[in-house]
Order: sequence, then C-alpha cells, then structure tokens
Amino acid sequence: MTTRDTAATNRVQFADGVSFAVRAQGDTFAISRRGNEGWIRQLATMRDTVVERMWEPVVQVHGPIATLWAPYDIHRNRQFVHCGVDAFTLIRTATGWKIATVAYTAEPTGCAPSPLGPLP
Repeated sequence: MTTRDTAATNRVQFADGVSFAVRAQGDTFAISRRGNEGWIRQLATMRDTVVERMWEPVVQVHGPIATLWAPYDIHRNRQFVHCGVDAFTLIRTATGWKIATVAYTAEPTGCAPSPLGPLP
C-alpha cells in the first residue's frame, strides 16, 4: 500500500476477490464491499502516503486454505486514521498463496496503543 505497487498487489490477490469494511455508526455498523479490481484502481490513483502496520498475526493453515487475523493501524500522511482488525482468507495456488477475501474493522477511536510505537 505504501509503495502503491499494483503489480505486486495483483500477484498476491485474486482479481475477482472481495473486501468488506465494517465501520461503527452509532449503535449499528456500516458495511461496504469492494472487489479487488476496485482496490487496484484506488491504489493506482492514491496521492497520499498511507502506512498500514500489523502486529501479532494469528495464522491458521489447513492444506490449501489459510486465514490470517491481526490488529492493525493506518496512518495517512503520518496522521493516524484508524485501527482495527484485519481478517484475510488465502488460497494456495500453483504460483503461491493468494488473498481471496479481506474483512476489516475501521475504528477511528478507542484504539489501544500499538506495540510498534509511533511511526518512525
């Protein structure tokens, strides 16, 4: 994301994969859906510097499928935007592991301090 490398991103995800963002809105949640091709278009046109950091990933693998669950934070132009949890589903292909789906929460407040400390 930080380098806006669409070629590398295309290599590690299925073009027809999907991501879901879950944002709190009062007592309910707003859920938005985007195809991976839409993410590539957004990445290619990004002008801001975006840094996403993950820590303490939990990975489970069973044959050709895997999940990754990890807390994260996002900074845009060195300013904190939100934190949350990323949940990835991956499938092993002949060319390696690829991301099939992503679901994540986007929490602008109530974030515990990152164990990674402030951005360097």
